[in-house]
Amino acid sequence: MKLVTDLKGKYPTAASPLYDVFDYFSSFSWELCRVRNSNKKIADEETITDLLIAYIETLNMNSFHVIKVNKAKESRVGADLLIIRQVGNKYYAFAIQAKILKDNLTTINQIAKYDLKKLVNVNLSAYGLGKKKILQHRILRFFAKKYGMTPLYSFYNNISGLPNFGKGVTPCKDRCCGQHDYKVNDYGVSIATIFNVVRQANSRANHSKSFSSLHKFDDSTPLQSLFCPSFNVNSLPMVRECKNKTIIDIYISRGVSPELSPEELLGIPETVICVGDKT
Repeated sequence: MKLVTDLKGKYPTAASPLYDVFDYFSSFSWELCRVRNSNKKIADEETITDLLIAYIETLNMNSFHVIKVNKAKESRVGADLLIIRQVGNKYYAFAIQAKILKDNLTTINQIAKYDLKKLVNVNLSAYGLGKKKILQHRILRFFAKKYGMTPLYSFYNNISGLPNFGKGVTPCKDRCCGQHDYKVNDYGVSIATIFNVVRQANSRANHSKSFSSLHKFDDSTPLQSLFCPSFNVNSLPMVRECKNKTIIDIYISRGVSPELSPEELLGIPETVICVGDKT
């Protein structure tokens, strides 16, 4: 397995810029996914997310808080991890569901895809409320709306080369400084707004859940662009300041994730308007 230091150089430290920290991990994920393509028994979504959390903890950084959502609580959160960041006297919080690019050998062209329409089995029998299947992205949207967070999908990838997105589409250009010359391994971890993810999940178009389809939008970009020094969170329609007291208290205390109540899960409406939606 190729060392990430071969791609990125020096291992980040607590004094490293946040962009460098996530840029390094994105290439690490890309390499893990490359190995996974030849051995399906390693590096699933949960493994890579666990490694990200462990990696952040080894750096002992205080400018943001990353929370791994307990597997038992994921059905009540809709996210795999939460990232809470303080910028000056403001807070920005992201609820992130992770997906890995999987080979799809059932299609004629064998196009690798993401599983975007996962149904979550929510067992509420202990509360006398029975069982219910809920689309994972609906739980994520409702949770993010309640706690004033930005709902995102992160994708763990390894692809042979970046696709040609067409004239006028430059990933990341409108998301931060537009100065990054992203290579294929920089997309080891990418992000997308939930609006476009759900739109593609509901599409009947062939390959609508492939890397090319989900990264053709200007708001689909490498994860590290969220931490670019030139990144202006106030200029992005899909990011809002988080003013929720529960989330701010969790950041200050380095606490764990909140969760939705059984009644809230059962009452999630078919349509949830949240940050990232184009209304």
